[in-house]
Amino acid sequence: MHYHKIYGSKLLVLLIVLSSLLLTTSVMARTYWVNGVVTKAPWEERYRHIEIDHKLYTFMPKATISLRLKGHAGNYNEEELSWFQIKKGEKVFINIQGRRIYRLIIQR
Repeated sequence: MHYHKIYGSKLLVLLIVLSSLLLTTSVMARTYWVNGVVTKAPWEERYRHIEIDHKLYTFMPKATISLRLKGHAGNYNEEELSWFQIKKGEKVFINIQGRRIYRLIIQR
């Protein structure tokens, strides 16, 4: 009978540890980079949105937007832009998590 109490408490601790690990890994989702073309220029409703390759994305509040220009020697220069300077048909490189944009780079 004593063994059942020890086994049960160890099992409970193991379940708590495993469930906490699962919760933290789902919260710490990763971002990744995607190339695309703007199919609808940005607009603002409650949040700022943009359509890229016919998929709706939302800009996160601290999202950065920049223009990347290729220099003469093959190097790149970047300058910061505002969201309303993005036009339909532009090639972009976006850092996303699901449909949330954290960084957008216009490629010219």
